[in-house]
This record gives sequence, structure tokens and C-alpha cells, in this order.
Amino acid sequence: MDLLGYEEDEILMKPIEGFVLSEDWPMVRENYRKRLSEELDNIHSQFRMIKKNGDVIFVEAHGSRIQYKGQPTIIGTMIDTTDRKHAEEELHHRMKLQGILEMSGTICHEFNQPMQAVSCCTELLMSCSSADVNCHRKLQMIKEQTKRMGKITMKLMTLNNYSVKNYIGIGNIVDIHKN
Repeated sequence: MDLLGYEEDEILMKPIEGFVLSEDWPMVRENYRKRLSEELDNIHSQFRMIKKNGDVIFVEAHGSRIQYKGQPTIIGTMIDTTDRKHAEEELHHRMKLQGILEMSGTICHEFNQPMQAVSCCTELLMSCSSADVNCHRKLQMIKEQTKRMGKITMKLMTLNNYSVKNYIGIGNIVDIHKN
């Protein structure tokens, strides 16, 4: 069985569950049972197997029930689909990233106009000489926080990768500071 790196005699000495990843074994066993008991003539399934060197691969198996020397037997083929599985995972990741990038662009666009209005109004109020010291301090705080929001939207606009972190009470959020 070149697929797994074993010699023929090694395969004959080892039960099939020794080649299948333990989490996938119940499904593989049930499919095998259905084929042998004639519930299904043919079956197609995907699961993971363990190579002789310990690597885990994804396989697609196609099997049929036949009679061999008077006994029901399963004959089939297995295809290593590891590269395809990794390509699908990469595509899924890229699609998620594209969605995040599009959403962040939309958020930035929608935030920039109100932030500009707040910033302009704050500057105008600060330029009024009649405002007292306490009012100036609060206006300065508004100005600083508006600048901070501007920096955050700039990070969002230049986002080209993402990671997630757990945020208590919410779940996973995109960590824009780890870009």
C-alpha cells in the first residue's frame, strides 16, 4: 500500500482500524458494515488515515461488495486527497479574509464622515474664546479620541491579514492590532 508507506506483509498483519485515525474509525466501521451486510452496494466516503511515518492524510474511498472465494469482500480504491483538502482550507481562509477586508473597508468609509464632522465641530468649539477650562479639557478629550478612532480606521483600511482572539462574553473577534 504505497499510499501509506507500508509493505504488503505489514498491511496483512495489522487490522484496518490501525490505519484509520481514531476519530474517523466509527464512521469507517459503519460504512464497512453497511457494505458487507448488503445495505449498500457501493459507498463513497472521506476520512483520515495514518501513514507508516505517522503523518495523517486525507483519503477518499470508493468501495463495492463482491464475493471472493465464497465470502463477502470489499474491493475498492483510495485516493490521497490531502493536497486538495489543504487547497480547500486555503481557499476558505482566503474567502473569509476577503469578507473581512470588504467589511472593514465599508466600516471605515461609514465612520470617516461622522468622525470628520466631530473633529471639525470640536476644533470650532475649541477656538471659541468663551469656553471655560473644564469645557476645553473635555473638548481636548473628544479631539484625542477622534484621532484614536482615525488611527483605528486606518488600521482597518490597511488590513491585509487577520488573526482572531477570544473576547470574554462575545467569543472570537478579529485582532486588528496583530496585523
